[in-house]
Amino acid sequence: MNQEVDLWLGQHELVDFEESGVLPSLSVSKWSFYYNLIKKMANMPFYRSKEAYIDPTATLMGQIVIEEGVRILPYAMITGPAFIGKNTIIGNYSFIRPNSFISRNVVIGNHSYCNETIIAPYSRVTHFCGVSRSILERNCTLSAFVLTASLKANSTAIDPQNRIKKRGALIGKNTYIAPHVSISPSVEIGADCFIGSFLYLTQNVAENQMLRTKKTIETDINTYAFPERIIAKDNLKNKKFYCATLLISEENKYILQRRDSSSAVTNPGMISAFGGRLEGDETPIQCAIRELNEELSLKIDESDLGFLYRTKVLFDGKIIECIFFIIKSIKIKDLCLTEGKKIEHLSPFDCLMSKDITDLCLSAVQTHFESDEKFRKKWVN
Repeated sequence: MNQEVDLWLGQHELVDFEESGVLPSLSVSKWSFYYNLIKKMANMPFYRSKEAYIDPTATLMGQIVIEEGVRILPYAMITGPAFIGKNTIIGNYSFIRPNSFISRNVVIGNHSYCNETIIAPYSRVTHFCGVSRSILERNCTLSAFVLTASLKANSTAIDPQNRIKKRGALIGKNTYIAPHVSISPSVEIGADCFIGSFLYLTQNVAENQMLRTKKTIETDINTYAFPERIIAKDNLKNKKFYCATLLISEENKYILQRRDSSSAVTNPGMISAFGGRLEGDETPIQCAIRELNEELSLKIDESDLGFLYRTKVLFDGKIIECIFFIIKSIKIKDLCLTEGKKIEHLSPFDCLMSKDITDLCLSAVQTHFESDEKFRKKWVN
């Protein structure tokens, strides 16, 4: 954990909530806690743990705390101020809007939306949910397509005395909400409840309640004939591996390869990292060492390689498993190019602006630039 984040949590008495989801017992006090926390997030520090995985396609903007073990999956978007606690998963295409405090060991499913919401530890907001201005206590589950509204249809105030016009749901600990449930603004659901599918909640629910709909199911003889399905040909079963190494020079620039222009070469004339495919029974590390020796006459040991990231791409109908390593403080004058057109020595901004760099190489550059705070500070004041 970062000392600055620890200090901020301690100053605002948030340590117990972030670790175990401790909230006041009265609902009035819980909403008071909510509004105070939203205000405190305005001065939240910026921190991204090196032990967190952030997919290169994810978008992060503003002051965001990302703790150890967090996984932010492809195309997720987070706008700060936002807090993402330890070991939390932010799913594909999810959208975390400002003033969202998501504690540790939480799962946000794909295509879900959280806005000004605080979520206690071990809760799950599964796929295609929309949660706005709400409180989820410890170990809640929102199944697919659960929506919490925060604004009345007639736009009247929810709490006129305090001039509060928008407020979502308060969902008690250990409560499970089944798919396709809509919750009206300011509805409070007690602890240990089960809310069945296809319900529209407009009133508060006491603790330890089960709500469900009862429908009559009609049965009859089936007269429809369905054709037998044809199994599609599996074009993706031949999985291959590609290993590359991102080289950082003593001048804190990226050392990359301008590829040959021959049509026989993958990505002819483009800029990429030095690397290639595994041969025989090679391990990824052995492949990276061999490729650097073949392409740059650079001899290294296993201990010189640092792991950068791993991803998958689809190429020529096959899944290619891509593993990137990194080596720092390379003396560019000691390199001897034996494959490719020339060595490119580029700053991070040169890489971002280049139209010739491959998507895979650019993803590696972005991953490194985002994760290496010391390197980033040398380029961004």
